[in-house]
Amino acid sequence: MLGAFTNKTFSVGDIFKVSDDEENFFEIVLVKVSEGKYKMSNAKRDPFTLIFKRKKDIFINQGTYKIEQEKVGIFHIFMTPMLPLDGDQEAYYYQACFS
Repeated sequence: MLGAFTNKTFSVGDIFKVSDDEENFFEIVLVKVSEGKYKMSNAKRDPFTLIFKRKKDIFINQGTYKIEQEKVGIFHIFMTPMLPLDGDQEAYYYQACFS
């Protein structure tokens, strides 16, 4: 399933349900989709990055998470915490890279 995702699969504003190890769900919002800088001629798709935002009530550690999204269903992605965009101190930000 992940192999079929491209930078056009998702839209800014999409809501994702993230499951922690205890099967508790919380929501994150897609705030940015970026195309990768480097393209490989033999790749099946161009690389891209998804940037998510979550209010500061729950911090998500780096790792692989079960994600549910209305348009594409359930899948697993590796997410990494990152610095806030535009100095936003009211939320946590996370990225997932696809190559």
